[in-house]
Amino acid sequence: MSQENKFLINIPQGAEKILERLNAAGHEAYIVGGCVRDSLLGITPKDWDITTSADPGEVKKLFRRTVDTGIRHGTVTVLMGKESYEVTTYRVDGNYSDGRHPDRVSFTGDLTEDLKRRDFTINAMSYHPDQGIIDEFDGAGDISRRLVKCVGDPLERFTEDALRMMRAVRFAAQLGFDIDGATAEAARQLADRIEYVSAERIREELVKTLVSPDPARIMTAMDLGLTARILPEFDRSYERAMEKGEAFLPPLELGFAPANAVLRLAVLMRNFGESPAESASAADDILKRLKSDNHTREHVVRLIRLQGHEIEESEAGVRRAAYIAGTDILDELISLQKSAAAAAGNETETLRLDSIGEIYRKVTEEGQCVNLKGLALNGNDLISSGIGPGPVTGEILKELLEEIIEDPSLNRKELLLEKALKNAESKRIIGK
Repeated sequence: MSQENKFLINIPQGAEKILERLNAAGHEAYIVGGCVRDSLLGITPKDWDITTSADPGEVKKLFRRTVDTGIRHGTVTVLMGKESYEVTTYRVDGNYSDGRHPDRVSFTGDLTEDLKRRDFTINAMSYHPDQGIIDEFDGAGDISRRLVKCVGDPLERFTEDALRMMRAVRFAAQLGFDIDGATAEAARQLADRIEYVSAERIREELVKTLVSPDPARIMTAMDLGLTARILPEFDRSYERAMEKGEAFLPPLELGFAPANAVLRLAVLMRNFGESPAESASAADDILKRLKSDNHTREHVVRLIRLQGHEIEESEAGVRRAAYIAGTDILDELISLQKSAAAAAGNETETLRLDSIGEIYRKVTEEGQCVNLKGLALNGNDLISSGIGPGPVTGEILKELLEEIIEDPSLNRKELLLEKALKNAESKRIIGK
C-alpha cells in the first residue's frame, strides 16, 4: 500500500476510540474519504467516516449503541457520546445496471479494493494514526495539482453513477480545483446518462454548486453538456444572449450574490424568460421538476417576479417595499437587484442599493410598522368599537396601514381607532 506518514490528522476522540476498538478485535479500520481530503486542505471536516474489514454484524457486536443506516451496503452508524460515525465494511460494488445504484455489494477484506470503487482520487484516501495516509491513487498529488480526477477509468466511474459528473463540477466549485482532462472528456461523452439520476440528487448537487465559493462553475456544467439535460433553460438563456450580442451575466451575478440557496437560485433563473413574470413561471416549473421543497420554490418565484420593483431610497419607500414584497424576502430582493447592478458595472445603483439595505436594517431594528401585524390595533378592536365584522374591517385596516407606512408616528392605538371611526362613519357602516 502507498503510505504518506508525514501528515498527522487530529481526529475526534470518538472516531479514535472506534478505530482502537476495531483494531483490538483484530480488524483493520481507517478514517476515509472526505474527512481525509479536507484535513489535507486545512478544512475542518463536517463528518468523519470510517471504513473497516469488520462486517456489519461484527461492528454491531463491538459497540453498544448502533443504528442500521445502510446495513445492506455495509454501513452501521456508531454513536459515541453525542456524536455519530458511519462505519462501513470494505466492499466491492457489482454492476450499476440502472446507472445509479450497484446491483449488489460484496464485502471484501482488501482496503485497496474498497478505495478503488470511489469516485475521485481526492476522496479515495484513508488514514490511521499509526500508519499515516494510505493513498493508492495519488489523491494527495491531485490535491497539490488542484485537480478533480476519477479513480481509474472515468468512463467506468460515470457509467456506474452518472451523478458523479455533477459531483465533479461541485467539488471543482467548492475547492477551486479544475477537472482533469480525461475526466471532463468522459463526462462530455456520457452527459446524457445524467437523465438516469433522480431529480432530488441532481437538485442537491446543483444547489451545492450554486452556494459554493465559485458558483460560476455552472458554466463548466454547461461545457460538459450537463445543463442541456438537467437545466435546458440555462443553455437557452445563454444562446439568447449570444444571438443578441449581449454579455451573459448570470455567472458574474452569482458571484456578487450572498451564498444563500434561495437567492442564488433566483439569480440563476431571473432571466429564463422574456419578462419577470415569464421567468418566474419558468422557475416555478423548473423547481417543481427538480422536486424542490415548497418554501424554496415559492420564495424563488416571488423574488424573480418582484425583481424589477423599484425601491425608493427613503424610510417610507423601504417600508412600502417591505409591505409589497414581504419582510421574509426583502433582504434577498435587495441582494438580487444589487447582484445584477454590480455585474453590469452600475456603481451608482449598487451604492444606492447599499443605502437601501442600511435603511431596511434601521427600519427592522426600530421595529417600524410595515404590515398589518405591526399595527397598534387589529380587527377585534374595530369590531369591539362597532365597526364590522366583514370585508370593510380589512379595508379600513389597510387604509390605516398605508398612512402608517408614510408616517410611523401615527401608529398609536387611540389615534388609529379615532381615524377608523371617522372612516367608518364616512362609509356609514358603524353598527351594521
